[in-house]
Amino acid sequence: MPAEIIATFTALLSAGITFSVTNSYALSAIVGTIGENVGYYSYFIFKEASNHHKVHKTLKFPKRAILIFRKTTRNLLLEFGPAELVDSLIVRPFAMFVAPQLISPYLVGILAGKLTADAVFYGIAIVGYEARKKWFKN
Repeated sequence: MPAEIIATFTALLSAGITFSVTNSYALSAIVGTIGENVGYYSYFIFKEASNHHKVHKTLKFPKRAILIFRKTTRNLLLEFGPAELVDSLIVRPFAMFVAPQLISPYLVGILAGKLTADAVFYGIAIVGYEARKKWFKN
């Protein structure tokens, strides 16, 4: 839930500012997608890295840093990689482009597009999450 709260804020902020400056639905959909990803993955990168740091706290640098980086990257790519490709390259920019043109005010439309894209994203990400749980313990 914290990641979604952060992501919603960064999506609305980045898309809203971009639209107010450019009046471009397309550009604000792209910037909103990027803003949402920055907010969302900032949370998970910090969470994963912190967890791996605790597990490997007895190891010395640089071995600890390498393991933290490798496991954090592996886990996030497995859990979110396929969902993110479909989401960020197709679904989310499209939904955040179309919805504000159909639903006003603008930020309500962006939110509707975001939530629509979230449903698709999580539908795919669940598969990655289950694979991660099955194959890797941490």
